Amino acid sequence: MSALRGVAVAIVLAWLVPAPAVAQDLQGTLKKIRDSGTITIGYREQSLPFSFRSDDGKPTGYSIDLSSGSSPAFSSSSSCRSSTSSGWP
Repeated sequence: MSALRGVAVAIVLAWLVPAPAVAQDLQGTLKKIRDSGTITIGYREQSLPFSFRSDDGKPTGYSIDLSSGSSPAFSSSSSCRSSTSSGWP
């Protein structure tokens, strides 16, 4: 009876051990970003306070600040081989 119990315990433990995760291939936007090395971000000129043109004509607002701040984070990512950043028009 103890041999059967040992087999049952081994089966339960083997079932509880998770299988190794397999990475999925990138698709869509993430694949485009990886292949090109650039992230294209658009904004609306009249979406106060998220994005708007200031008096000097430069894009300003919460979304612009957030987008500008996330660029260095993507650049330092180990999965990003290279990145390109260009200023707002």
